[in-house]
Amino acid sequence: MSIHMHAGQQCPDEPVPQSYRTQPWNAHVKDRLENELHRLVCAGQLPLDTAQRDIATDWIAAYQAYFHTIDPSPRPPHGHANAARVTVPDGEGPHVVEETT
Repeated sequence: MSIHMHAGQQCPDEPVPQSYRTQPWNAHVKDRLENELHRLVCAGQLPLDTAQRDIATDWIAAYQAYFHTIDPSPRPPHGHANAARVTVPDGEGPHVVEETT
């Protein structure tokens, strides 16, 4: 988990880092999720505690929910044509916070 997701504090029970070699779910994919959660938190579109809970509970399920996909294949950069649809789960189900085509 990114240090940014800890609001500047190290987490003593940090999980073992993901491998960059495993497929299809690996550290590259988790990095994309961490970057997206960081962006949403900093933009005020997602509470920090929600981002922390989502990635700590089941980061693969969080990736699937936020990127609205079950496929972790590489995505175009944020703001690029055909960028992934991003949803934020909430108490009433996910809602779209951004969609670019």
